[in-house]
Amino acid sequence: MIEAGSAIRDAVSSKRLARRLLRRPLAVAIALILTVPVFGDMVNYTPDSRMLHGGPPPVGLIPGGDARPAGSAAPSQRPWLSWRPSGSGSATTVDLPAPWTDISATTDDIEVYTPPGYDPNGSRRYPVHYGAPFNYNLWDGSVNIKVVLDTLIDTGAVPPMIVVFINAWRAPIADTECANSVDGKQWMDTFISETVVSYVDSHYLTIARAEARATTGFSQAGYCAAILALRHPTVFGTAIPISAYFWAGDGEAGSRLAFGGDLAALAAASPMIAASQLPAADCAKLFFIVVAQPSQPFFGTQATEFEHLLAFKGYPFVALDARIPHGWDQVREMLPLALEAWAGHLVSAGVF
Repeated sequence: MIEAGSAIRDAVSSKRLARRLLRRPLAVAIALILTVPVFGDMVNYTPDSRMLHGGPPPVGLIPGGDARPAGSAAPSQRPWLSWRPSGSGSATTVDLPAPWTDISATTDDIEVYTPPGYDPNGSRRYPVHYGAPFNYNLWDGSVNIKVVLDTLIDTGAVPPMIVVFINAWRAPIADTECANSVDGKQWMDTFISETVVSYVDSHYLTIARAEARATTGFSQAGYCAAILALRHPTVFGTAIPISAYFWAGDGEAGSRLAFGGDLAALAAASPMIAASQLPAADCAKLFFIVVAQPSQPFFGTQATEFEHLLAFKGYPFVALDARIPHGWDQVREMLPLALEAWAGHLVSAGVF
């Protein structure tokens, strides 16, 4: 770089652009263009250091502004606009008895986001969105979730909602897969579908019925979103798997630990199997919003396979095709679209 600077100085002082003098500056410029972005990613310790964490995202959040996913509510079909709040929501942490026998961690915490305008002494009730097993801090550090939710609610794109983040980082089997382990020592499925839902309904102003509850998640949590709704269709009416897998144990190495290598347990916990066995009456009641990049190996292939099964079995669903492959960038782009699609479903299901 020093020699390149000297060459530029000589070129300026000689007042002529000799090719020989400019070779080194051009080489340095090309090297910087190629390496600086790579170096930036190498030191990007947060999920995305380029995220403007403190500032709100653009109003609407959707490229093009007016675009809406299939199934989303048009402005004339958003009854919550008449009582739309503004401002910021808040997130609080709650400790609950841990769903495992390991005495080294006797509690498990959940974080509950309440929307702008939420009044614990009021009469208005809200739909509830559940995410497991990724906690609030991961979501907030990855996609600035509080600002995303505040913005969508403030602009009226979605109704005010309660969002529950279920944390499993203290679990003995860290890769919980939101399952009751075959050894009986860990019961995440029961914890989420019974303990957490019951607690939230009894402590917050919720619309306490399945059609007003959704599960969502990305990657492993996307698998959780699908299987929780399929195993508990009277608890969760909507599932939003984002870039997920739909065969139990297909995640990282630890994704089979909760099932102990038991093939029957793996089959029973696979959304592909569970969706094919659910009675027709339950199929018609469940709503899926499947997000993936269809052309991507593994995640796209599994999502396409799952969508074909949903269509064959008569499940109502929306498929949102992502431009960006598996990663938090994809979640940042697609989550607002998915939430708008859920808002449209809430209207058609008679929740509003």
